[in-house]
Amino acid sequence: MVWEPQPSGLVQLKCLLNELQSGANQAEASGRQILQRLDAYRAFPDFNNYLAFIFARGEDAPVEIRQSAGLLLKNNLRQQFAVTPDELKQSIKDSLLHVLPHPQKPLRHTAGTCISTVVSSSGIASWPQLVAALLQCLQSDAPHMLDGGLDSLYKIIEDAPFEMEAKMLDGRYLHSLFAMAHDASFAVRREVCAGLVQLLTVQPDRLQPHLYQVIEYMLQCNEVEDEGVALESCEFWMGFCEAHLDPQLLLPYLGRLIPMLMKNMVYEEHDEDVQDAEAAEAPVTREEKDSELRPMHHKQKEHGATPEEGEEDEGDDDDEVESRWNLRKCSAAGLDRLSNVYGNDLLPVLMPIVEQRLQDPNWRARESAILALGAVAEGCHTGLEPYLGNMVTLLLPRMADPRPMVRIITCWALSRYAYWLLAGACHGVKILLIVNGARHQMLDAVVGLIRCMLDHNRFVQEAAVSGLANVIETAGQEDAMRVLEPYLRPIVDVIATAIQQYGRRNLRLAYDTLGMLSEAAGSRLGDPTLVAVFMPPLYARLSSHSPHDRDLIPLLECLTMSSWCSVRHSAAATYGRASEQARLVGAAMSLLAAQQHVHTAAASGAAPAAEYDRDLVVSALDLISGLAEGLGPSIDPLVASSPLPQVILAACTDESPDLRQSGFALVGDLARCCISHLTPLAPHLLTAALAALMPQQLVQANMKACNNACWSLGEMCLKLSPSLVAECAQSAANRMAYILALPVRLPRSLVENAAIALGRLSMMAPALVAPHLPHFFVPWCQALRSVRDDVEKEHGFLGLCALLRH
Repeated sequence: MVWEPQPSGLVQLKCLLNELQSGANQAEASGRQILQRLDAYRAFPDFNNYLAFIFARGEDAPVEIRQSAGLLLKNNLRQQFAVTPDELKQSIKDSLLHVLPHPQKPLRHTAGTCISTVVSSSGIASWPQLVAALLQCLQSDAPHMLDGGLDSLYKIIEDAPFEMEAKMLDGRYLHSLFAMAHDASFAVRREVCAGLVQLLTVQPDRLQPHLYQVIEYMLQCNEVEDEGVALESCEFWMGFCEAHLDPQLLLPYLGRLIPMLMKNMVYEEHDEDVQDAEAAEAPVTREEKDSELRPMHHKQKEHGATPEEGEEDEGDDDDEVESRWNLRKCSAAGLDRLSNVYGNDLLPVLMPIVEQRLQDPNWRARESAILALGAVAEGCHTGLEPYLGNMVTLLLPRMADPRPMVRIITCWALSRYAYWLLAGACHGVKILLIVNGARHQMLDAVVGLIRCMLDHNRFVQEAAVSGLANVIETAGQEDAMRVLEPYLRPIVDVIATAIQQYGRRNLRLAYDTLGMLSEAAGSRLGDPTLVAVFMPPLYARLSSHSPHDRDLIPLLECLTMSSWCSVRHSAAATYGRASEQARLVGAAMSLLAAQQHVHTAAASGAAPAAEYDRDLVVSALDLISGLAEGLGPSIDPLVASSPLPQVILAACTDESPDLRQSGFALVGDLARCCISHLTPLAPHLLTAALAALMPQQLVQANMKACNNACWSLGEMCLKLSPSLVAECAQSAANRMAYILALPVRLPRSLVENAAIALGRLSMMAPALVAPHLPHFFVPWCQALRSVRDDVEKEHGFLGLCALLRH
């Protein structure tokens, strides 16, 4: 019997979903209460069928309502699908397949999430119609069908990878691969190698009985004349290391494998990277085009976030993304992975080859030897300790090699040993280089990188500045800046010169390196003599850009990083003189004014002179935020009589989560040091923060903006008058209580900021919040328990005590 919904039930559920989505009834029922009502409906066996019907076939409902139904369905299916009656299961499956190719992207992507949940619960074998539907979508020329199929397939592979693996009955798949292993066609052999590597990745146990045979085959394929076959087979060695098989299985082959990898690591005669670097030996005659530049990813400020919650160090992997993957790079990557598995066992085979090639008159041979030394830096460090002093002495002259590729690889290789040359001294690691008092050789390596930063070849510049950045980052992480301190002035000098001389591509790297130096050196970089070196070229670059130039983004980020790190390590003012501080704030305000003018013109229907760039606005807001955090109350005259509050309010209510994130960060920073400038717009800012914390806003894309909104709300509650706080007290308490009690896992920083904000709200308006204490007392105490012991935790408990007294 086909399931059919009752019209009255559909109407009732749609109304409830509409209340949840719009928040129109928040005065009498919080979002938490609405969710509780929806949760109670789960007791009805066919409640999920109603959700599926609205999601898939509710054409008369807004997309937001239908998506909300789909998300609720997904959460319910995780717990309930396995025990749902078969006839109701089939109805849900039919609904999901109906919406899979929907023209609206939010709906088809939500369908993909639900489909993945069903597959994870009951397996793909119980849903043969899904396979047919996915094939139909993937074979379609319609973009929305192709997107729906790919999105669903991606989520299934991510959530239930083993469901997508074919059943290899009686070794049929392996048998077919082996039968084609020696096919005359290189294209077929490439696919055989790819298939074996894929099998090693997903089901290594299937391959293990035949592993010696496969290893022999891959060794042979690594040396065939067709680079495609050689490249596919070379991927096998990385796959072996990642499959966590018994290392002893490959150990007998290292004597053949390592020389073969070293052979493949030599540059080919007409390699494109070599041609580009050789061409760059000539004087630069043109500026880089936009297409030659890496994409910019602005790093934003998130209050209270721990490293494991954020994007982690978003690391700059652009080189690996942009570079052309080939047999040489794959062989070097394989050697790197092998060194992490076999460690010093590689050295008896590797080092004789390296030592011989370092003396070879052929620059390609020398370059491959240095590449190998860099590749094994992490895995073979203990075995290489006795060689480090001689290695540095041997490599330093290569930084002046007449061939640019040798200079490039030497910069990279030396930076790979940064930990052992720097941090080892601080942790008592017995490195011969340090024990013998020859630390100056390590510092000579830094000097070599400094010199190469001013090389005439832009590719060498790039390698050198990247290498120096790695050394600085390592020094900061391992508290080893004192080892570099004697060379702090030369480092600052060369970065300042690079900022003046570099082209657009490498200029971004110079900015990043200065930002890293600010973080690692801390108060050391606040020395007025050093500030006088690096600030003038930054100011010159700042004044050379129009307020619509996207090249401002990395520059503003560099200035922001410097201001944050200065105050974090020193009580001194950010850049020493009031005129310099005013200049930075003025530049940021000019940029914001120009962007606001463009935005206003576009909103009024006029043709703007330039495009509104939210990334630039974010960068400017973050710079002012960093200065506010650094200068404290001293920033007051710099933002007085400015339109900054209106700009902030526009940012906090913008549709872009990134812009809201930066807007709320600045609200919190200004609330701490000069609340008077925010007071006229305080009701609007409080309303914006509460809107950002509505239940429907608590999704992954908005989470960082929600976190900063919550933090800024607590800062405003602490500094605004009790009468202003009282106007939003109940709504704010509802928002905080909802976050604290929500069963879904939220970022720790958001939960802690909610607990602190609730404490500050309770301090200022205890009579209004106290009646609701029983609803959130337990989760509030649980959240406060994990907050770090400081003044913010104190405010949380002071608020709790204030409520208990009422």
